[in-house]
Amino acid sequence: MPRSNSDADENDSLTSDEEAPPRTRANPSTPRSPTGTHTTRRTGRRRPTMPASVHQPSRINPGDKPIDKFRTAVRLVAKMHRTQVALKDLGFGNGGQDYQGSSLQEMYGHLNSACKINVWDYGSIKANSRAFENKYEFIHWLEEGEGAAEQRPLWSKVRWINVSGLSWDVLNALHHRYDLHPLSLDTVINGRENARSKADYFPQHLFIHILCHTLAQEDAAKKVAPVIQEPDLMDSPRQSKSYDPESAMGSVPYNRPLPTRATTLATINEPYDDKLNLARVRTRGLGTDAEDLAFRKKEMNIKAIDALKQGTGRVEVDVRSVFMFLLRDGTLITIQRESGWEFGVPIYERLRLRDTLLRSSGDASLLLQSLIDLIVDEAVKITDKYHRRILKMERDILLKPKMRTVRDLHIASGDLTLHKRTMGPISQLVYGLRRYDSDRAKAVVAHSEDNPPAGFLSHQSKVYLADVHDHIEYIISSLDMFSSIAENLINYTFNLVSYETNQVMRGLTVATVIFFPLTFLTGYFGMNFEIMDSVKKNSEVMFWQIALPVMVVVVGAFLYPDVHRFMHFLKKRAITKQFDAKK
Repeated sequence: MPRSNSDADENDSLTSDEEAPPRTRANPSTPRSPTGTHTTRRTGRRRPTMPASVHQPSRINPGDKPIDKFRTAVRLVAKMHRTQVALKDLGFGNGGQDYQGSSLQEMYGHLNSACKINVWDYGSIKANSRAFENKYEFIHWLEEGEGAAEQRPLWSKVRWINVSGLSWDVLNALHHRYDLHPLSLDTVINGRENARSKADYFPQHLFIHILCHTLAQEDAAKKVAPVIQEPDLMDSPRQSKSYDPESAMGSVPYNRPLPTRATTLATINEPYDDKLNLARVRTRGLGTDAEDLAFRKKEMNIKAIDALKQGTGRVEVDVRSVFMFLLRDGTLITIQRESGWEFGVPIYERLRLRDTLLRSSGDASLLLQSLIDLIVDEAVKITDKYHRRILKMERDILLKPKMRTVRDLHIASGDLTLHKRTMGPISQLVYGLRRYDSDRAKAVVAHSEDNPPAGFLSHQSKVYLADVHDHIEYIISSLDMFSSIAENLINYTFNLVSYETNQVMRGLTVATVIFFPLTFLTGYFGMNFEIMDSVKKNSEVMFWQIALPVMVVVVGAFLYPDVHRFMHFLKKRAITKQFDAKK
């Protein structure tokens, strides 16, 4: 841990324990060097010190005067305060950021993408929806309009705020209005896009991060990254490139500024792929050039692999993060990082009908269950498409194995493994919501034994979550089956190719065994020695008298195992015909 040097004043920097000089008590009788230097214990280097007239110890000594003790205590408190502020500005805190400080504006102020926000207020009597294309109108509505706590209609049992796009202004307004926990907001901003689906319980709300798998649009246009601005130019209007997020697979890209550079980041106009985005929002100065170079190399490798996989007939799947905040006052907040992704549109149609269960129940947890069910239904579509794709490749393999089909199977097997990794935690998430909701809600809230707090989910929503859990288990088991089929087809193809190769080599071996004795005899008799009867009589009878018996012996010995297996097969065939005749 860092600590202050024993001979240093408050202007000295913090050093580690290994580099700290030895601690000495202040003694007025001890003379100090007029040069103002001293030697450290470990390094032997000399560095300047304060003169004796102005030097003050950093530790309170029993022999000091009261005024000296007071000054030393003030300096220690001031130094501790500066250290705490410095660590907080660097992004280190006690389990989450202080989302009211100015340092957060400097860190995340560049998150200024366009947002599309839909707000639904509904109950059994009435349903009302609002769409905000301008995020500043939503912030004004949230702080001073009907979004304020005292302005919510009495008939509104559930309020659903669906935010598409990541903007610091919107997140900060939601944080102040609904007291969202800093850890959950940190996950929304800094969390990896392919992180595990999970549910976190806080005293104010239930936070859920779930991965939504959707089939990519075949005619989706290439995406272009939005504009990222530095905090000091936030007031300057800039236009961002439009992009199609329908096939996005990840979060809004966060480009790290280069260290010690205070220029505005240029607009990124080249096409990008969101699933390559593994960079996280960091404070300026923490990243290094080596880290940036390694990240760019990794990006290029992933892009090259994706380009090589094009045209293989693979099932294109987009994986996006959805963040949900369920509050106890009947408010549900959903956030997606892509500003153009229309999440939850099928739920809109159900909310417009009065006789639906969502309207009649007025239960926000049931709306949460419906959104999770919608995500699982999209995953079922992916499973069905993989089923059709695997059947087609199995037909091609059984008809005529080709290496192109094996390549497609290899790519499909890798994709299935990836989807199993991202969909598996969803099953654990749904099971945990059904089984441990009440227990986890009690664990995060101080309560008495007589009045324990209730869970965030109602009994009715847990009943419907059981059906969702069955669906996700079906999906995971199907992916396991498809992955096994793909591996078996690959093994079958190579086994078949190996068998055919062995058959060809066996035929060549048979021909070699048959004609090798004849070749030897032909070479021998081709010498035409005068003592040979075939030369004297000009006849090849002697050649065949030797060659034919040799061929019979060699071929019989070589084909004996095959003849034995054939006889054994005929015997088993006769036995099976006897049982078939009895039927």
